[in-house]
Amino acid sequence: MKLHNMQIHSDLSRCASRQMTMERIIIEAEKAGIETIGISDHIDHLNPVREEQLLENFVLRDKLRPAIDVKIGCEASQINPTTIAIRSNTAEELDFVLVAANHYHLEQVENPTEKRPLTYAQHHLKMIVGAIDWGHTTIIPHPFYLSKVREIDHTLVMASYDQPQLDRVLSNAAKNSVAFEINPRQVVKSPEFFQLLVSRGQQLGVKFALGTDAHKPEDIQYNPSDLQVLEHVGVSQNHLLEV
Repeated sequence: MKLHNMQIHSDLSRCASRQMTMERIIIEAEKAGIETIGISDHIDHLNPVREEQLLENFVLRDKLRPAIDVKIGCEASQINPTTIAIRSNTAEELDFVLVAANHYHLEQVENPTEKRPLTYAQHHLKMIVGAIDWGHTTIIPHPFYLSKVREIDHTLVMASYDQPQLDRVLSNAAKNSVAFEINPRQVVKSPEFFQLLVSRGQQLGVKFALGTDAHKPEDIQYNPSDLQVLEHVGVSQNHLLEV
């Protein structure tokens, strides 16, 4: 399988290690045999200054002349079902856009009124529908597993997704060419759910994108256990996003 990693945060993201310069990221990806990487720094508020910072990554990439394919994008937080934290014209300039539909830990992000597993499952699906309908989303990162939500049982959230509604979301994503991220380090926490997701998604024509949500140099590579997890849940080359 040709490996790509579409969620890598450089030192432009405050949560990333200062070692995560673009040059270091490229070196680590080359050593790991990854053919395509995506620089996906955070943008959590509508902020034209921040957008310009992200666009400067194109200049830096071109100066480095990498031997691998380096895509320049972002991870934009979704504020509510109709609001994404990046302007459409900026999104169009980027190679790809991750829309995080589950950044519920941020104070500006809408949460359901009732903080129960079922209401979070329903709200998250509404957020994903909004991200798909926005028209500029390439990938939904870390979908369905709401690890940032405190004080609820995440396994109960996973069990609360309505399958017919989930199928409609997957079909809509396939129709609009929106991929779902598969992060083996997240998938391993609920392999049965993601095995079903991948199987059903493949039947409906959904594409999947690989990513590790890398914030440190050692996070960029896929280790043998990561590859075993991908194989276990049924990820195949035919159903990966062409990046």
